[in-house]
Amino acid sequence: MSGYGDIVKWLVEHNILENVDEEVQGAAASGFFSIVVWLLEQNLGRGAFRSMFLAATNGNLEVARYVHAKGITNYGENTMYMAAERGYLGVVKWLHSEFSHNPDIDLFPICRPNAKGYPRYSTAMDAAASNGHLDVL
Repeated sequence: MSGYGDIVKWLVEHNILENVDEEVQGAAASGFFSIVVWLLEQNLGRGAFRSMFLAATNGNLEVARYVHAKGITNYGENTMYMAAERGYLGVVKWLHSEFSHNPDIDLFPICRPNAKGYPRYSTAMDAAASNGHLDVL
């Protein structure tokens, strides 16, 4: 590891890093694969349940696959929607292949906007098309 990884490692070794779950989630969202791997190998961050969602919705497929393989999976209802909206075709394909067999997960729910107006479109397909990601369709 280098850069941020060295800092995280130093903080852990000196017991300064307080909320490791948040650090794992931040690293997952940012695509810092080596940091996520190192923290989980240290048996830290096992409560970072949003890691897969954050990695997937930010296009970090390698991280999403890794944390899912480690059993850290929390499929949020907007995961597919956000991946499609942002044009992450690889993530969309992986989510479909990994979760379409699970009857407890609705990959393509009809979304209704919250108070802030998000999501703006009712389906993942609408979101992808409206943002010019025709390859995702």
